[in-house]
Amino acid sequence: MQTSMIRLQLVTADNADERERLTNLIENAPRGFLFDDNDVARAVSMAKFLDLQADEIERLLPSLRGMAAIQGQDLTEAIFNVANALETGQIRALKQYGIVLKDVEAAAVETFNRPLKDLDELSHRTVILNAIMAKSALFSEAEQKASETLPGTLKSMATEMGEIGETLLGPVAEGLRAVVGFARDATLEI
Repeated sequence: MQTSMIRLQLVTADNADERERLTNLIENAPRGFLFDDNDVARAVSMAKFLDLQADEIERLLPSLRGMAAIQGQDLTEAIFNVANALETGQIRALKQYGIVLKDVEAAAVETFNRPLKDLDELSHRTVILNAIMAKSALFSEAEQKASETLPGTLKSMATEMGEIGETLLGPVAEGLRAVVGFARDATLEI
């Protein structure tokens, strides 16, 4: 997780408020399902690297967790697909999540009262985001439901074991690093 947090710090270097919001999002992400805090940290830092705004990431993350769970993907793959659709306006990659052109066209009419073809690039981004959020109810419990299947249960158990290992072995790892550093320094002095 440390590497992802460093990446997040790099991509939000000029905006401490945004970095704090995204760090809080990572630290307060639901635990105990398919994705652990390392997965969330990687996905959030990637989303920011792909130019998603903090408010978009905050809105999308719960749905993205469900979207990834439904497809058996990791969270970064779902982030990449959504970010690509938002950036390019091409929604082909969203079809695997059940979001099709008809959904985006409906969101265009609902949001701007105009057909999709009459909207500018920024409006396309808004409309695609709204189409994803319109399906968020379908995705909201998908991660939990996926974790109740046999493969999901095994993944959840592995996630929990990783979390326990981090908690228990984190201080030990720091101590080992100190011992190795001391031994290296002592060796250099000989």
